[in-house]
Order: sequence, then structure tokens, then C-alpha cells
Amino acid sequence: MKKKKSKKSLKNTTKKKKISHKISLRKAVKKDFLEIDKYIHKGSKSVKKWKFRHGIPYWCVNKLGKIENNNYITSENTDLGDLKLLIAYEQVLVLTDRFR
Repeated sequence: MKKKKSKKSLKNTTKKKKISHKISLRKAVKKDFLEIDKYIHKGSKSVKKWKFRHGIPYWCVNKLGKIENNNYITSENTDLGDLKLLIAYEQVLVLTDRFR
């Protein structure tokens, strides 16, 4: 007859490894969430037409000045009005340029 594993030995086999990483964040500006869609030529001048970038990770700062634990990623469901307001109040952080 086989011996059953005790609860204590089962707990030891299901431990999860913790992984920690350090990242660099900076305050976001409007252009972090925009990319050039196309150039429109008007006479001798060319004008850039911008569009919203999807897939940009960002973090929010709460009213106490602490970074929230979860991050967000821009998508077609992102409320642009709220994001613009948070950027204006300097409450959005993005990864530094070296991660792009």
C-alpha cells in the first residue's frame, strides 16, 4: 500500500518563485501616446497627422503621490479624455525611453 503525502509536504511542492525587477519611470507627456500617422502636404509645407498608439504601458499616481500597484496598457477602450486629464495633472508615468 502507498503512503499518502502529508499536507505539509504538499505545501512545500507548490511554492511559487518570486521574481523582482527594477524599472525606470518618468512623467508622461502627450507625445508618449501618439505616433505619426501620415504627412499632409499643403502647398510647400508638410503637416504631421498624429494618431493614438495602442499597447503603451503606463502607471497612475494617486492623490497621495504614491504609484498604484497595477499598470494599464493603452487600447481602443482607453478613455482619451481621462488620460489627457491625468497627463495634464502629471499623474501618469511611463517607462523611460531605453525600453521602447
